[in-house]
Amino acid sequence: MRNTDTARLIAICYHRIIEEGVTPFFNSMNNGSPGIFKQELEFISRYGEVISAEGLADAIKKMDFGKGIKFLITFDDGYSDLYHNAYPVLRQLKLPAAVFLTVNCVEDRHFSLWTDKIAFMIDSSGKDLIKLPGLGAFRLRSPRDRQKAKSAIIEKMKSKQQDESKAIMEDLAECLEADGSLFPADCYLDSVQIKEMAKNGISFGSHTCSHPILTKITFDAAEREIRESKRKLEALLGRQIHGFAYPNGTKKDFNEKIKDMVKQSGYMYAFSMVSGDNIAPPGLFDRYALKRINAGTSFDILKNNLRKFL
Repeated sequence: MRNTDTARLIAICYHRIIEEGVTPFFNSMNNGSPGIFKQELEFISRYGEVISAEGLADAIKKMDFGKGIKFLITFDDGYSDLYHNAYPVLRQLKLPAAVFLTVNCVEDRHFSLWTDKIAFMIDSSGKDLIKLPGLGAFRLRSPRDRQKAKSAIIEKMKSKQQDESKAIMEDLAECLEADGSLFPADCYLDSVQIKEMAKNGISFGSHTCSHPILTKITFDAAEREIRESKRKLEALLGRQIHGFAYPNGTKKDFNEKIKDMVKQSGYMYAFSMVSGDNIAPPGLFDRYALKRINAGTSFDILKNNLRKFL
């Protein structure tokens, strides 16, 4: 075990907790069943204290994290299975968590994340093969083919500028003969669920309004996404929003200009998806580029991802 004289923040990133036997339309977003989630929380609780987002904000403000390992459980996007499957486990174990919401998913029940729309259209299509200009050909004959196509198309789309991505989405819908607007409206948390969770140990932060990769849109558009999502969440919850999480969150997905926008918009900290822990006191890490550990798709993967940090 690492030296416990120095405080370290280990933030773990989840997306979805799905009941056994249910296959999500995009498998890589599934972090396991409620039972596995409970095992994972019990496991990390043996190594350190699970703190709240408010606890993180307070520690940053005071520049005092105490000693030892501090864990923060985070969820990105705001899927509704968080309310049905993860929230009851967190309440049972009396543990806090932080959820970074894509605000348009809450405001507009017909809105869906572009990654989810791609996965949904591929699963809904009766096509066996599609050819997309600039992206290539993809077989869709089997569930495995479809999963590979989803992952490949989404990864390629992440490198595109917003205008190009929009054109590709239109081509994809035409090739698949699928209607992305039929995406299930109850896939994401609604305002009633969010308000209930906010009263019971769950904190909320921003993941932008529409989940663009911020380095792939104009600076003005990025600033609107950052500022407006904060304003709308504060209006919904009636409290200050301190935390932000960069969509996708790799080193390519934010930069010094984007970090400064987050700071100037009034956020106290921001999370990336760069893997690692965060050494305290706060002066030793960049609070607008906090690292996280991916929960992965199984308990064994999470343990392996955490091993070198415990």
